[in-house]
Amino acid sequence: MPPKIDSSVFDRIAQGGKPLPVPGNFEPPEIPESDWDRAHREAGDQVSLTVVAVFQVTFLIGGAILWWRLGGALMPLGLGLLSGAVIAVLGYRLARSQFTKRPRLDRYEWLEWVGVALLSVFVSGLVGGLLQRIWQYLGFLLMALLVVGFTPLGQASLEVKGRRRLGWLLVGSAAVLAPFFTAWFIASLAWPSFTRQESLRNWLERQSPSIRAALSSRSDPARCANWIKDGEPIRVAVTLSGGGYRAALIHAGFLSSLDGQCVPVHLLSTVSGGSIIGASYAMGVPPAQFARQLAEKQPGLPADVIKMVPAMRDLLFPFWGNITATYTDHFRRVFFAETKLAELRDAPLLLLNVTDLQSGGDNAREVFFKGRAPAARFHGKNLDESLEVAQIVAASGAFPGAFRPATLPWFEPGADSGAGLRVKERQFVDGGVIDNLGVEGLRHYLTLPREGGKLPARPHLLIISDASAYLGPKLMAPDADALTLLMRTTDYTYDLLHRHIYARYTGQGDLSVWVRSNKIVEQVAAVNYSQIDSRLVTNGGPRQLHSVSIPSTASVMAEIMSRYPQCRMDENESGDAVQKRVAGFATLYELSPRQVEEAFWLGRVMGQIFAPAIECARQKVLGGRCKTEIAQAISCPTRREVFD
Repeated sequence: MPPKIDSSVFDRIAQGGKPLPVPGNFEPPEIPESDWDRAHREAGDQVSLTVVAVFQVTFLIGGAILWWRLGGALMPLGLGLLSGAVIAVLGYRLARSQFTKRPRLDRYEWLEWVGVALLSVFVSGLVGGLLQRIWQYLGFLLMALLVVGFTPLGQASLEVKGRRRLGWLLVGSAAVLAPFFTAWFIASLAWPSFTRQESLRNWLERQSPSIRAALSSRSDPARCANWIKDGEPIRVAVTLSGGGYRAALIHAGFLSSLDGQCVPVHLLSTVSGGSIIGASYAMGVPPAQFARQLAEKQPGLPADVIKMVPAMRDLLFPFWGNITATYTDHFRRVFFAETKLAELRDAPLLLLNVTDLQSGGDNAREVFFKGRAPAARFHGKNLDESLEVAQIVAASGAFPGAFRPATLPWFEPGADSGAGLRVKERQFVDGGVIDNLGVEGLRHYLTLPREGGKLPARPHLLIISDASAYLGPKLMAPDADALTLLMRTTDYTYDLLHRHIYARYTGQGDLSVWVRSNKIVEQVAAVNYSQIDSRLVTNGGPRQLHSVSIPSTASVMAEIMSRYPQCRMDENESGDAVQKRVAGFATLYELSPRQVEEAFWLGRVMGQIFAPAIECARQKVLGGRCKTEIAQAISCPTRREVFD
């Protein structure tokens, strides 16, 4: 017998009453999918799977190209790609299982969670990486917001059709980004095994006692008998400009030439790239060994920076460390190990130039050197024993924009060397912000009173080794982006600043005209110390500063090189062609083995070409007159003679 139906219920509905009550466990019957709906869904799923596959391949290949272009090692890249390809296949199959057969939407809910995490990290890293210079915690905040916005709790409030779209987004993100991050992680993990390098400090410690003794004697001023005046050594200051590894290798060749000429270096003032070779030289490493190591294996800073942990730390978790910390670790690994400032040699005294962001005026130029204030303490230790050379070199080259400021313990701005110094952590960036030549750092050092209020002994001779990136003609589009315009206008500022510095220390209004118009032997300038700084006229010492300037990367030097046809790097490679090529090496890129050889050779030859000017300066310091007929026919080494 069929059940009785209460018709009054329908009457109440028709009259606007309440709807029928629905039991709590009621589930609406599943409506069968029509052939058209199924075909439409399957076609859409197939398009989505194709998009996933295309993005998988694009991300893996794009990441591999970026890794290679930035200096990543090849073998780790291959291992990363292989691992990423395996994860890509698995991710594709999971995505296909989720959507191609009308499944329950929560079957692979964990895959959506993976998509939430990876998509949030990727978008946050990309956007935060581009904009983090506005606020360094932007990436972390954006990641937190995206994770909250993409949670399953949020998608549960969507209707089924909308959830399917969001599900595709999250599952597809997991299938695309999981291979990318896996490849990146494996390549980063394998990288140290294939690029292991011995630091220059470890190389030095491996040498026999006799070799280390010979290297130590190199810095003894008494070994150069010709450089003595009135029983005292002629004090020589050398400045090494910034300019990345291009500058470091040119300076290495130049220092090698000075060693060969037995020119004693008492003070070595360095900036950025010059600080890398300057610190190595002050540590006792021969310049040729510095160049040899870079020719055998690139330092690998880009690979250090693009490894997964340092990159994520910088982009998303800056409170755990940033790119400048990676920069410091890089210098420890490749060059200085954990060498302290106190372990550097006394001769030459190394002056590492940085820019203090928290000071102004003359105090913005800060100089780190051994023995700055023996009584100062930081966490119970002498500063010389607390500070690592790698930390200071990283600060000296922390170019604003590319790197964050380096935090180092140092004195209050303008403090003297007394026992009551207050030491605190301060922010420093690239020394080239104020002066890329290093001469202002030398002046700053010479005006710092030592114990008893006396100023340091003034040098008789200044040699400026300049490997800066010189401003040249450049076609600019009228719609150039803001960063390009900013960099170009900054170049003009640096160029004008260097002109003023050269004029102050050489007395020549236009150094290029002077270099072009005079014989090398005549290119010895002399200015009174009172013209440089009124404080530099006390405590006795030389009244004049003689100087020799060597702008190795200036365009005028190609003309100088052409005067010496015997200076050929190889049989078919003229010196002026090498100079033009080296001058064009990018500042922020590492050099190939061939480029290392070219830059070192150029610096070595510059030292040979300007040897007559340096000899003339020595004679003038001794009170004599230069013999202008000093031979201009110099002997230039070939590339093989320099490296073999």
